[in-house]
Amino acid sequence: MTPCDLRCPAVHVLAACAAMAVAQAWVGPARAQNIVEVHGAPGQTGPDGAAPGASGGSGGAGEPATALNAEGGYDTNYAEAYGGAGGMGGAGAAGGNAGAGGAGGAAVSSAQAGPIDGADAGAYSVGGSGGAAGPAGAGGAGAAGGAGGAVHATSSVSGGFDVYSQATGIGGAGGAAAFKGGAGGAGGGGSVSATGSSSSGGFLDGVAALTGGDGGAGALGADGGAGAAVSLDNVVSGSTTGGEQFSQTAAGGAGGSTTGGASAGHAGAGGAASSTITVTGGTQSGISASTVAQGGNGGSTDGGAALAGAAGSAQATTVLTGVGISAFGGSAATGGNGGGVESGTALDGGQAAASAVVHTSIDNSLYGTSADVTAQGGNGGASHDGSGGAGGNASANAVSTTTGSNDVYYTYAFSSAVGGSGGAAAGAGVGGAGGTATATAAGAVINGQAAYRASVQGGDGGAGGYGAAGGAGASESLTNAVTGTTSGSLSLTQTAGGGAGGSTFGGAPSGVAGAGGAASSSLAVNDGRSSALTVTITATGGAGGSTNTGAAGAGGLASAILDAASTTASQVAGTATAVAGDAGFKVSGHSWGLGGDADASASVSANGGAGQATASATGGYTRTAGAGSAAAQATLTDAGSGAASALSTVQAWGGSATAEGESPAAGAATSAAVAGVASGPVDLRPIVAGRAASAISLSPGAGSADGFGAMSAGYGGSGKTLGYSVSGDFDFVSKDQVFHLTGLDLTLLTNDVSGTGFDSLTLQVDVGGDVYTYDFSRLSEAQAFFASNGLRLAGGGQAFVDVSLVLTGSKLNQGFGFAYEVAPLGTYTLIPEPPTWAMIVIGSVGLGWGNRFRARKRPPARERAAGYLSPCAASIGAGGASIGARISGAGCDGGASA
Repeated sequence: MTPCDLRCPAVHVLAACAAMAVAQAWVGPARAQNIVEVHGAPGQTGPDGAAPGASGGSGGAGEPATALNAEGGYDTNYAEAYGGAGGMGGAGAAGGNAGAGGAGGAAVSSAQAGPIDGADAGAYSVGGSGGAAGPAGAGGAGAAGGAGGAVHATSSVSGGFDVYSQATGIGGAGGAAAFKGGAGGAGGGGSVSATGSSSSGGFLDGVAALTGGDGGAGALGADGGAGAAVSLDNVVSGSTTGGEQFSQTAAGGAGGSTTGGASAGHAGAGGAASSTITVTGGTQSGISASTVAQGGNGGSTDGGAALAGAAGSAQATTVLTGVGISAFGGSAATGGNGGGVESGTALDGGQAAASAVVHTSIDNSLYGTSADVTAQGGNGGASHDGSGGAGGNASANAVSTTTGSNDVYYTYAFSSAVGGSGGAAAGAGVGGAGGTATATAAGAVINGQAAYRASVQGGDGGAGGYGAAGGAGASESLTNAVTGTTSGSLSLTQTAGGGAGGSTFGGAPSGVAGAGGAASSSLAVNDGRSSALTVTITATGGAGGSTNTGAAGAGGLASAILDAASTTASQVAGTATAVAGDAGFKVSGHSWGLGGDADASASVSANGGAGQATASATGGYTRTAGAGSAAAQATLTDAGSGAASALSTVQAWGGSATAEGESPAAGAATSAAVAGVASGPVDLRPIVAGRAASAISLSPGAGSADGFGAMSAGYGGSGKTLGYSVSGDFDFVSKDQVFHLTGLDLTLLTNDVSGTGFDSLTLQVDVGGDVYTYDFSRLSEAQAFFASNGLRLAGGGQAFVDVSLVLTGSKLNQGFGFAYEVAPLGTYTLIPEPPTWAMIVIGSVGLGWGNRFRARKRPPARERAAGYLSPCAASIGAGGASIGARISGAGCDGGASA
């Protein structure tokens, strides 16, 4: 059985299940249908004022419409009702007031179907629009636009097999108004309900959706109307012994905007939206339920800050409890956008909160439970001469638990929250700050696969135009936001991302671009139940904003710190990834801000079984020395097999550089990698038992790409032969220039040794595709070679150089390390900068240079060591006669070189 009662293979997406159920309700042999459709007549236009001082008459109300369909003999009954539009108000005579618009007609629909095998019923109601207020006479006051018509839709169906019940309502829009003293009409609200039952264990699908009407616009001093708020609370229900699926959607109406400049009225607020469903099931074969809430946008104005409409908030809540059945729940909430203004500070985006709590108790082997939650804050409003509104905050919470004596196939809880983007600014203002986000995910199951994931993304800062500064990207931090237990396989994932800084354009000079938001993801796991544990955390800093002539924004910092341990799992894997934000770009002067620093740490304790600790850090792109550094450290303890791997990458004008180290499991294994953008030699890495370490630096200058590095490896076993690999990789292609490599000057600066050094040692240098390999079996030969050795090596044409070392040891205190310099030979081709006009166009919608460039992907150091070091190796003999043996291509047919 699947979550959709064998109907939906895409068990991880509730929306897919809904689509499948709807499709199956419609596909198949033609069935008898009966449709009742009723339209209300529009209201009459109000009479004009006949004499000076006389007001216009009110418009007539739209005729209500009622559609009822309960005809027998049909397996599909639909009822559609459309309220009539309100009439326009009459014009006031000289000195007379405007006539009010007529109210939109209400719409009521009711559909019933059954009892027939496979029955459908649908009720659809649309409220009539309110009539516009008439124009006021000279010196007269405005009047109100008509309110939008209310809606009521009810669907009820019963059948012997599959049944589908849907109720949809759309409130009427408020009528527009003009002139001071008037106001746009309020949007229409209403109610919906959908029920169904299947007497023969068929599939039941219940859907209810209500959209509030928009508020009417206001002009020439009139206020805007409020968007209708919508609240749905358990408006879908039903019964069956088969699969059951409910969906409930609420959307608030948008507030009416206003015009009139200095005399503009207050814009209308967006309607709040709330959708809550609580379901308990025990007779069904499986049950799913989802809620959706969408806040209405606040009305904008061409007047000042105090006149904009507030955004509608959104809240979606699902509580689902199953007894002896599988249960799948979800919720999604999106805040409305804040109202924009002509001057001053625009309004903030609406808040969004979503949660799903799903539980079931199962005594037989079923699929279990799932909770899938998303929340998106609304965007801040824009200001033409002032500051943008802040993005709305978002929160998401997912809980999925299963109890019972037997195994379940799986259980999962996924939560994702995204802050809204800040609104754009112009003049003396600042782009709105990005909204923040919070998320949690938790779960528990007796046995079976379990996966829990929490993710947050900070909102982007708003753009700044013509002197305005860019808004700051939101910083995000998650600490122990995901938890879960099972005696089966357990997967935990935690992700945090900072928002991008707002870019700036125009002005002399342009405003300061916004900084990218920092990101921090920290997770400590102490597992005592699972059979296999996988933990993954990620932190991604936001990109700095770009600019025409101002100061470019800095990229956001990134920090990922993981500590994972299990006392029961036979396999434990932990991965920590930190990617810092790229620096913003400045067109004038062709300069960049500072790239963010990245720090990643992964510590894994494997309970004597297989273990893997992986840490990866990538610094943000920049041209500036000392910025965009990266540090990664991976530690593996109490592991019978596996490895600790660390990788750090920096990016600069000259290209990118990656330091990588890998240590095999043997008691305690540690790998450390450090990369930076700087000039000058790198210090020797200390030789530590059980650790493979690599450090690297890349010169940031234009037209050059010299690099420095140091690496070391220390044996950490107790007599067993182990291999350690370290590398330093340089790519001489960046966002600014491409290097045409013809060769390499490699200088071996100094070396260090511990104990007897090694059993065997291999140095490999890959120069653009031409591979040079040097094998050592004696410490004295290696020391002589590394102590003072400059090599000029021909290149294969590709723009990269890789330097790697593989140490094999079996004795305590063995270790070796060295420092080096690479100076590629060849020529550069600069990549043209984007023209200023392109930056202006892009900047007006927010710039981002977040894509990181990596010229090519190489295999990890351990694969390089195992894959092609030996077949084409050149052994270093007593006389060193074969030093510098050149190897090119798979056939190793290259000749000798110095």
